[in-house]
Amino acid sequence: MRGDGWRIRAALGAIGLVLVANVARTAAAPMSDKAVVMRVRELDQSAVREIERRRFDRARAYLLDAERSGKERGGVIAGPVLARTYLILGALEIITGGDVERAKHHFRRALCRDRYIRPDDPINSPDVDGAFEAAKAQVPTPWPPECRIVERLQRRSPHAPEPDLPARIQALDCPNEDEALGGADLALRCALNERLPVARLKLFYRPPGSESFAAVEMTRSARGWWTGVIPGKDVAGVALHYYFEGQNAAGKPVIRNGDRDSPNVALVLLAERCGCD
Repeated sequence: MRGDGWRIRAALGAIGLVLVANVARTAAAPMSDKAVVMRVRELDQSAVREIERRRFDRARAYLLDAERSGKERGGVIAGPVLARTYLILGALEIITGGDVERAKHHFRRALCRDRYIRPDDPINSPDVDGAFEAAKAQVPTPWPPECRIVERLQRRSPHAPEPDLPARIQALDCPNEDEALGGADLALRCALNERLPVARLKLFYRPPGSESFAAVEMTRSARGWWTGVIPGKDVAGVALHYYFEGQNAAGKPVIRNGDRDSPNVALVLLAERCGCD
């Protein structure tokens, strides 16, 4: 009986550890985009109510919390949802007699994310409107097209579900984008016609400053896509050259998409050239 009691206590302890681990994982899970948007909007509304009550420190605390939430990993990464947060922060600087240049900086951050945004009641006043118009004159209009691509690449979630495989796969079909975000890991995928005698797929890419190609082993997902990842440190320069190669069991090339002399090309775009901050 004593042995049975020890085993029961040990089993209960193990169950407790599993439950604690599961709770920790759940608590650490990133918020979804929808949850982040709702939280940021609620915090913005709370800040405006505090401004109406002239409780400015509490309003600022709400807005800084909104900014942190808006930039939270797994949610909206400094996207349009923060435009109103920065608009209110700018207005708050003016209302409290703060630094006008800092207010204009917040307004530029707001306009960069939403060029149609404007201060409205109850955060508007002649002083707020004057600083806002001065900031607006410093923001390029329209926003450069390449910066819209940067914003889309930044907002793309690495956890987004894969699409279905194409209904018809010619040979080695690799429908990837023509742009890459500098400094960020670049995942490239291919669909393979299963009638080809291919045992493995490799992604070859040219690192910055190199004439030779580096190889990345590609893996197959449950949906059937083959994926290889170029590390962010190598996504640099003006353009990235890469190609794909299917090999048989003996390691001999069977099929390629691109090659060393005529590789696929992705234009590398740098976020800092389009930054709102």
